[in-house]
Amino acid sequence: MSPWQAPRRETNGAQRAPGVGRLLAQPQVNGAPDELSVPPQDAKYFIPNPGANPRIEFWLDRPSVWTKKIRYLRVTGWCLATAGPEITEVRARVRGKSFPARFWTVRPDIALLFENRPGAFRSGFSLDLYVPPGRSLLTFDARCGAGQWEVCYRPRVRGSGVRGGVADRGAPAPGASRDRG
Repeated sequence: MSPWQAPRRETNGAQRAPGVGRLLAQPQVNGAPDELSVPPQDAKYFIPNPGANPRIEFWLDRPSVWTKKIRYLRVTGWCLATAGPEITEVRARVRGKSFPARFWTVRPDIALLFENRPGAFRSGFSLDLYVPPGRSLLTFDARCGAGQWEVCYRPRVRGSGVRGGVADRGAPAPGASRDRG
């Protein structure tokens, strides 16, 4: 036998039948048989949200990385109430400042995903916010009509505090307002 030839394996009659040989020769089956598979949680990409509101589905499309120091942050995503009245407002809060989102962006992908649940088609939002220097807790809230604000998500962010090489004195981003509630 030459070194370029694979060794021959002995087979029985059932393996020689057309189509049967490949099925019997498969050594293992991938997956989790007879139990539910659990997705891996890579700490680099998965941010746990223990305080998540079970009534609200919330997702951020952007940013995809939260570990970089930043000064201004543009956030896009969607927010949908799975029970009760529709979400009408979304905001972000950081260190006492509130940043209202531009809500009701059309999201046909979310409408299909949630089978045209009320509010799913216009569940998208975007907002720009100023991140103060140092570490901060950023809170995303949503509410229905004039009801109470409900917390959706709380990631940690780090503000650079530097713009163009000059330390910033805390000027708010356009559209920022002082949070009173």
